[in-house]
Amino acid sequence: RIFRIWGPYAAALALAVAGNVYLSTGGLPEANRWFNSTWLLPVHPEDVLAHLTLVGVFDDKLFNTAFWSLIHEMRVSLFYPLLVVALRRLPPASLWLLPAPVLCLGVALSDHNPAGRWWESLEVLGIFLAGAALARNRESLTTWFRQLSTPRRAALLAAAFALYTFGWAWNLPAYVLHLSSGFRDLFICAGAVGIVFTALAWPPAHSLLDLRPARWLGKVSYSLYLTHATVLFALVYLGRPLFWLYLAAALLTAALFAELIELPALRLGRRLTLPNPQELPPPEPHRAPDQQRHQ
Repeated sequence: RIFRIWGPYAAALALAVAGNVYLSTGGLPEANRWFNSTWLLPVHPEDVLAHLTLVGVFDDKLFNTAFWSLIHEMRVSLFYPLLVVALRRLPPASLWLLPAPVLCLGVALSDHNPAGRWWESLEVLGIFLAGAALARNRESLTTWFRQLSTPRRAALLAAAFALYTFGWAWNLPAYVLHLSSGFRDLFICAGAVGIVFTALAWPPAHSLLDLRPARWLGKVSYSLYLTHATVLFALVYLGRPLFWLYLAAALLTAALFAELIELPALRLGRRLTLPNPQELPPPEPHRAPDQQRHQ
């Protein structure tokens, strides 16, 4: 797991730090607050070392705005295998009782004690648990789904997309009712579960995702996650913030990064941790955190 996540992350961190050193001018007056929270300050070795820990407490916006979610994934992944052993002892249907309370508890605790964003990792654990519940109940849910008519299947998928896309609309009632805006992640998670489940259970959706372009995007998704923000900031500082140029540059960078960094890291991890790695199929690239959480 460390080789799958941390190795490519360290290389992406080096790329982002290089951009901060050689391209940044210390922020842009015409840019918004979000943009100027990254590549704003000179690089200090202690900040780089803090980032390399990945699970510690540091300003995760300094070099790459996407690294924040990877911190939580790495924290959860350190003990998740032990949790899976415990979850396997529970009835599959009972697993659906866990994600929402754990996610909401993480949100509530984060609001009262935001230091280090540790409680956000508990919230992310709730999303992991939703994935575990979906995996354990996949066969029974698939049987139920395939008994539905096509219009109902389409309605279910549309509802899932609506929850995933417009879950941010919770911010308005949260403001009026003085509740945490973080509870929006409960709706986003439910939408993501619906989308993933539909893709697994509905042959037309499965066939669409099995097309070569979709499979290629899945192959480079982690590399794209790690490098897309660095590409964006580099193009803006170079004065070339054109959308199509950014899209092409981000995909090209992800393809090169996957081939030169991510896949070699996976192969090295297999050689060091498996007795006979040559007997196993080629390694599957790691899926990006935003793919696991929202996609």
